[in-house]
Amino acid sequence: MRRTPALLTAVLLAPAAFPQNAYISQVDVAPYAAAGRPVEITGYIRNSSGPAVTSFVVSWRWRNGPVQQGTPINLGPTGLSGESMAMFKHPTPLTVKGGEHGTLRVWVEAPGDPDRSNDTVRVEVSGLDRWAPKRQLLEVRTSLACHNCLQAQPRLDEIGKDPGVVLAKFHYRDALTVPEVDAYFDGYATQFTPAGVVDQGEYGGYAPNPGQSQWHNHLRKRQGGAAPVVVWTEPLLDTATQVLHVTVGTEFVTRLKGDFAVNAMIVRNNVHAPWEAGPGDPWNQRVVQLLLGGPDGDGEVVPDEPALGTTYKITWEVGWPQGLDFHDVCVVALVTHYDRGAKHTLNVQEACVNRGRAPVIGASLPPAPVAGGMLRMAAAHAGDPGRAHRAMAVLPQRPRAGQARKGAPRA
Repeated sequence: MRRTPALLTAVLLAPAAFPQNAYISQVDVAPYAAAGRPVEITGYIRNSSGPAVTSFVVSWRWRNGPVQQGTPINLGPTGLSGESMAMFKHPTPLTVKGGEHGTLRVWVEAPGDPDRSNDTVRVEVSGLDRWAPKRQLLEVRTSLACHNCLQAQPRLDEIGKDPGVVLAKFHYRDALTVPEVDAYFDGYATQFTPAGVVDQGEYGGYAPNPGQSQWHNHLRKRQGGAAPVVVWTEPLLDTATQVLHVTVGTEFVTRLKGDFAVNAMIVRNNVHAPWEAGPGDPWNQRVVQLLLGGPDGDGEVVPDEPALGTTYKITWEVGWPQGLDFHDVCVVALVTHYDRGAKHTLNVQEACVNRGRAPVIGASLPPAPVAGGMLRMAAAHAGDPGRAHRAMAVLPQRPRAGQARKGAPRA
């Protein structure tokens, strides 16, 4: 069944024509749900123009089922105005059956709002009979020269301690910027900082946004969710060769078809770089310095129709720079599903580097310098002797404008 990214249409009309314009700015429902497990319908309401919205009602409908009417929410005389927000939680949760796929329609009604064109958000949801625990990925574009980024640090420190979240920070136009990493975040078509993205945009349903005060709320509403895949990583620094071996594996627990990619982010902690925006802690955490699969990930690891119970894995070799403390380096492993130009993180895990002896996965290759003095050297796919050792000496080129993956829709 074809997936349509969640749609959010916003038409802003002059206050003289319409006294107010309430709309839903975000619905916090993930694309996959465990069969039979209630899913809360939560999100945020805004008013784009005119006098304050003093009350509203949110309702929803799953597929062609009955309308689930919400209860009125009264905001008092001050109400909503000037793009301020109000959170809502519908009293009736959604329960999806295993193998069921459809559209969840959520809409808001406010007294005196005649513009109904932007009241409804649509989210595609699939129910999973078999599923794995899901962690959320929060990617944040930040900059040492950005005052709002400096203000966001306490919240990001709190998010980084949440065991259900994997945090990755992408530095933009500052001393910690890496061109390849920057090119990856450019794929979200945003230049502002800070910008937060949950699970690579959830097939287009979650737009990059500067709402730092809301990021953790968005993440909490998705925690305890379901994933169709398991992913794991084992980063091992060879004590004899000083080569970091990063193995990422994934196994599908639910049948899914499409265009999949595996990637691994090298993330460093305790990176010293003073803030330009004002006084702040110069020791930076969760800094992405290398994408082992390039900006798009490695699309050759998982076939378009992965078999259940089969482990698909890849191992990258990365030269280790002298003087770098292995305790400060972690690896974020993720599996991405591409669907017609949009993408979603099916699952993500993180592991920090261990030391020991690692097997040799191929002949020696001339290394290529990359961020932080690291050297990307080679990659190996499990179970495929024809391409068991693949050179990674040349960094992936920056994607051309408009370039996209094949984006096969899932069945």
